[in-house]
Amino acid sequence: MAHPVLRYALHILALLVLGPIAYFLAMSLRDSVGSTAATIFHNATPMRAVLFVAYTLLAATAAGALGSRLFSAGTGMTAAGFVLAWAGWGLGTIDEIVRATNGRVGFALLGGEGFFCVALAGLITVICTRLGSLTPAGNLWSISMEPGGKPASAMDVTIAVVAAAVGAGVLAWFYASSDSHGQTLGAAFVGGGAAGVIAQLVLTNRKCHARPLTAVVGVGLVATIGPLIGQFTAGNNLLATDFAGRLSPIALPVGLTWAAGALIGVPLGLGWAGHAIDRRVAAETGLTPVVPD
Repeated sequence: MAHPVLRYALHILALLVLGPIAYFLAMSLRDSVGSTAATIFHNATPMRAVLFVAYTLLAATAAGALGSRLFSAGTGMTAAGFVLAWAGWGLGTIDEIVRATNGRVGFALLGGEGFFCVALAGLITVICTRLGSLTPAGNLWSISMEPGGKPASAMDVTIAVVAAAVGAGVLAWFYASSDSHGQTLGAAFVGGGAAGVIAQLVLTNRKCHARPLTAVVGVGLVATIGPLIGQFTAGNNLLATDFAGRLSPIALPVGLTWAAGALIGVPLGLGWAGHAIDRRVAAETGLTPVVPD
């Protein structure tokens, strides 16, 4: 009974203590006109932004490392994702940023922020995978389903990453009907789950299980390219497009929201797909397949 209680305690710590602190630090950021329509890269308070990023990264990494060491990589990633979700919730929305800048916000800057934030999520994923694995020297991208088998090739992993990105982008595009924090976080979560499922399905054809990093990198591609697609589709009428509510849906989540969605959604997607595939393999062969630690 100790393990379930400790797992719930870790999640409560991330949700009710570590995360809210990140939220209030995010709310302290200001843009050039003094409003809260600010993000990590788009702000006029750089020292507060550095403090915010440093705390958020340390808190999320600590929660992830503890959860991975005590339970599993998925538990650690989820706890870290809760912290990042709170942090992203405290930042400005795309609508607020576009209106505060009169449509002159650089979406390339927001794309760079998406890359930066999901890179941090990738770092946390690597730490969680290493600490939550019984074979810490194993491949970070995939693991063979067969005893003694080889992990997927670099080309197969690349295909899985691209497929995961497409799946994450499509699902997030359908889900994000507005730029409200609940909608964007839900879109990133659904996108992360889809990335996990698709990465697993692609690598199953190579007799391998996908590791979380494969799907997280796929989400990172969407977080980087999404704002650029939003800029391209809006053209020179960004402010009018925003007022009309026609900004591309995958441009709506900010970088930290994508990172949180990846850390929470990917383990669920991988777990669901892996469990379904393992049951099918066991039913067809009568053998117990190798599963990721």
